[in-house]
Amino acid sequence: MSDDDSDSDSSIEDPINKDKNEIINNSDKCHCPLDIDTDSIVFSLDCHPSQDFFVFGDIEGTVKLYSYDNWNNEDKLKPGLVLQYREHKRGCRKVAFHTDGMKLWSAGRDGTILCYDIETENVLEQFTRCHDYPIYSLRVLNEHIVATGDDNGILKCFDLRKGCKAISEVKVCEEWISEIIAPSSGGRVLLVTAGDGCLHTVNTRRQAVTLSSECLNSELLCATPFRNERNLVCGDSGGALNIFNWSEFGNISDRFPVYNTVNSDESLAIDHIVICGTSIVCVASEDGVVRAAHLLPNKLLGIVGDHHGNGIEDLAMSHDDKLLLSVGHDKAVRFWNVETLNSMKVDSRIKVPSRTKFKSLNKKVTSNQKEFFEQLDTELDVTEVADTEVDGTEVGDSDLNSSDDDDES
Repeated sequence: MSDDDSDSDSSIEDPINKDKNEIINNSDKCHCPLDIDTDSIVFSLDCHPSQDFFVFGDIEGTVKLYSYDNWNNEDKLKPGLVLQYREHKRGCRKVAFHTDGMKLWSAGRDGTILCYDIETENVLEQFTRCHDYPIYSLRVLNEHIVATGDDNGILKCFDLRKGCKAISEVKVCEEWISEIIAPSSGGRVLLVTAGDGCLHTVNTRRQAVTLSSECLNSELLCATPFRNERNLVCGDSGGALNIFNWSEFGNISDRFPVYNTVNSDESLAIDHIVICGTSIVCVASEDGVVRAAHLLPNKLLGIVGDHHGNGIEDLAMSHDDKLLLSVGHDKAVRFWNVETLNSMKVDSRIKVPSRTKFKSLNKKVTSNQKEFFEQLDTELDVTEVADTEVDGTEVGDSDLNSSDDDDES
């Protein structure tokens, strides 16, 4: 492994972790917009790159744009509907804001891609049946170009200036393309995760797959860069986060399993993942729970949100990294305040037993409890914490010693 590699068992001291129990317990930071109910199941969600807007597409083919800029008001108003489009004949599988935030993209099961102008409320471009199979993924690459992947493993790129004909087409694999990652350096290289369990590097100029990783024996369902593109993490159907070093995409450098907090022997498929800050990710599992995890060192931090057993279809992070939005089969867009995540301290020297009951990091998740946040004494001995049920919101609550550490103490 290279110098970038690390794992949860690392014994190297982390200089930023002077106090593992230090958490900001400020009730004001737990405020967030009121949840909104939807008429249909929402498939996709995205947040504006610089303003308090979000957009979603649902199973009926409807695209809706909402504003939540009034969420700090004492009236606690619900997000307001700004625009609504109904252009897809079948379900809208993917939505995304343009890089300038002034346009929207949507892709549907009917193989159609649409671009909307938010200011004029008009449809700027419609690429009709540009895929023979339902579109599964979409990524805006730059001012003019968008990339899409379908259920048959075909990746295409389209240019707004050149109409419906694809400027690039690559047969990546025989399975669906679950995620498209565009490195910030630009160029024509894209990273593609797929149902065949591989991470593929695609050169769109040459229209060829230049590298495919070792098969991970689980479908890769989502991916995101982290640590300022020093690493890439992919979530799989086996319940693991697979970590690659950047530019070393032939095989993983680390693997981090995410366990069910009720039965730690049961792994969960990681359906969606978003980055919060530089090294913390929020992951959505099939049990309807959104969890926060720190990567390198690898450690589960706790529960951010809960859809109460309803599967989660998508996650999105607000432009200021303060709000996490999630949509699920309960027909609701839910908001979770994650402002305190970036202030959490992670000590790589302290191990977490596999059967730890992880705490909730959000008051909204534990609103039925008498006390949501319990401030622990920063001098509390770790051994005492190991004998106490974890139900607070501090990172130190879940940083329990392993059995070996208990023996030493």
